[in-house]
Amino acid sequence: ERWEDTSFGVDYAKINEVCDTLRRADFYNLKIICSMAVHDPNAYLLTLENVKDTGKTYGGFMKANPTSPVMEEALRIFYRSVIPRITEYDSLAALQTHNEPTFNTSDSTYYKPFYTQFLINKYGTVENLNKIYGSEYKTIEEIEMPKTKELNMYFYDWQVFNESVLTDYFRIVAEEMAALAPSLPYSAKYMAETSPTIADNTLQWGINFEEAEPYVTIAANDAFAYLGNGTIQTKLAWYDIQHSLKGTAVADWEDHIIIDHKTINLDSRQYNWLLTSIWQGAIHYISSDNVWLWGINDITSNGDFRNTTMQYRADCMSGIGRTMSDINRLSYEIHAFKDEPADVGLFYSHASRTLDASHASAFYESY
Repeated sequence: ERWEDTSFGVDYAKINEVCDTLRRADFYNLKIICSMAVHDPNAYLLTLENVKDTGKTYGGFMKANPTSPVMEEALRIFYRSVIPRITEYDSLAALQTHNEPTFNTSDSTYYKPFYTQFLINKYGTVENLNKIYGSEYKTIEEIEMPKTKELNMYFYDWQVFNESVLTDYFRIVAEEMAALAPSLPYSAKYMAETSPTIADNTLQWGINFEEAEPYVTIAANDAFAYLGNGTIQTKLAWYDIQHSLKGTAVADWEDHIIIDHKTINLDSRQYNWLLTSIWQGAIHYISSDNVWLWGINDITSNGDFRNTTMQYRADCMSGIGRTMSDINRLSYEIHAFKDEPADVGLFYSHASRTLDASHASAFYESY
């Protein structure tokens, strides 16, 4: 079906498959979180103007320029085609608008002029910029985007610009959600950044959680804490940060509790670790916890995830059911913890994470 007078058409066959799933979920009284993440635009879309840079490396789950005019048009059509149909079903609990979003403009020809304009808007003249950077540029136009992390204002300015791209993308999605399904909860599923071991890497992910929070209605994440590999506090700190930004429900929609591996390790300590993780999550503002991983997962299909698949762990399946039942049964007591005003606050600075290499570790150690 053609969409108005654009070059795009909509194939409703796949949308109808999603509707069939939601219809069955209605019958079995299940709740579904539906992913509306546009990870891989089709081949036709990628040939259109400014959708994809030639020679640019697209990592993670963002394979195109997310705010280019053609991509924005396609995104809006996608939402307007799908949302009215799937919101007819009671089983639809929430929407995941993107999965683990990251974006890096540093090698983008499309975003380079926007970066130059960003610097002009901030500094006005190259002389003002040189005073801050300690540089000797002749023009602002000659300044390239940094390719590696640096502890200076040159990198930080690019980081702020880079993060504005995904913030604008989230704004586009939020506008469609407000118009099409204003009462349906939705959020992108962000990866946690509180572990000191990955803090540096996150500076180039393109996410500013404070700037993005106005464009979600709940705070969803993809967090991890494995037995023998880090501590549970890295995950709990991220839950607390997300709640502090918006004061809303927090959802771990990909809760990595057992490490992914092809070999199944039936360490008896895993049971208590898993239950502790779920219980502490509830105390630290988690309102929706999707334990990774459920489903059929054998050596011939996604074998890398066998160790974390619950079908091999009857004790953990039983424990999850009992613990989540306890959480629901004791929901008033759990909310009493959440509602109690904090006696201590920790300063978590987006700028300091970039300009002070010790900030992430100091924050985590204090927590």
